[in-house]
Amino acid sequence: MPKQKPIKRIDSNDPTQRDIYDHPAFGVIRLNNSHGGGVTLLGSDLKHNDYITLEIAPAELHRSYGENHVFGTRIPIIKVAITHANFIALSQSVGNSQGVPVTIHHAPSTLNKDVVVFPDIDPLDSSLEMSKDELEHQLKHHVDNALKALSELTEAVKAKRTGKALLELVNTAENQISLLPSNLSSSISFAKDVMDKTAHEAETNARASIQMRITEMGIKSIDGDTTKLMQVSDTPLIEGIKSVEDKDGQNEK
Repeated sequence: MPKQKPIKRIDSNDPTQRDIYDHPAFGVIRLNNSHGGGVTLLGSDLKHNDYITLEIAPAELHRSYGENHVFGTRIPIIKVAITHANFIALSQSVGNSQGVPVTIHHAPSTLNKDVVVFPDIDPLDSSLEMSKDELEHQLKHHVDNALKALSELTEAVKAKRTGKALLELVNTAENQISLLPSNLSSSISFAKDVMDKTAHEAETNARASIQMRITEMGIKSIDGDTTKLMQVSDTPLIEGIKSVEDKDGQNEK
């Protein structure tokens, strides 16, 4: 399926006039702790008063001053409940085609009968590119204000204006020029923050990718049997601990 560019709109009720983008593939995932009820969940023989719910909901992207903010709708597309034990198993089951049991709470009435494939996202300008444009806009705005004040003062001098009117123009020009260093510094600091954030995101994603590969290699080395993680050499960890405790008890005697 071809890529689709997110559609831009502006919320007239938003005082910040930030850009809002919609795309059918935009979504958020939410995890919540749920309590009470003695709930029966698939994959467990117990009644659960504490469990985890996972929701996936449509979302929209808000962009302003080089910042991206994603907001999900309140009503999810799907909501499932999962035991704490199965949630841990889920985090260790990357690549497991069998999946982990969940209990579906909310979903479309047709379930997976009317599933459609959404178009891929045709990327927008990156936050870094957006901040560059914003920086140029801010710098031009600050410099234009100073130049405008100087131009008005120059015209007033040429017209030989005097008194209060000329004094106001002098004060305006002085203020705009005196503000230039701090305004430029703020704009540069803003751009640096965006670059630092982008670098941190890249580093975090790289670390997570490496950690996931290490985990996958470790699970493959034990043929997918995660119970072997509780073994030291050929001795199960719990039995090993019990053996040490027995020896300590004999020594005390």
